[in-house]
Amino acid sequence: DVYKRQLHARVDARGLPVRLALSAGKAADMRAVPELLAGLAPGCDVVADRGYDYTEVRQRIRAAGSRDHVPTTRQKARTKLPLHRRPRRHPAVDTI
Repeated sequence: DVYKRQLHARVDARGLPVRLALSAGKAADMRAVPELLAGLAPGCDVVADRGYDYTEVRQRIRAAGSRDHVPTTRQKARTKLPLHRRPRRHPAVDTI
């Protein structure tokens, strides 16, 4: 829909908003990152959800001299395992 929007927020350690960004409802969270990280002080801990799990986001945070704490998406976590260690998918078995 035209009216759906996402509000992205950067907050301080007390949870008070420091910077806000508004994006389209279906836009990737990545689009708000440059605006949210502008003016980030070195030595900060940046905590974000899986929507911000991009290499570029981590690079921007580290370039600012801060530490990133972003959980890896399930898809990325799955592909990092060697083939012989990945979980096998078994076909469903019907019992009567």
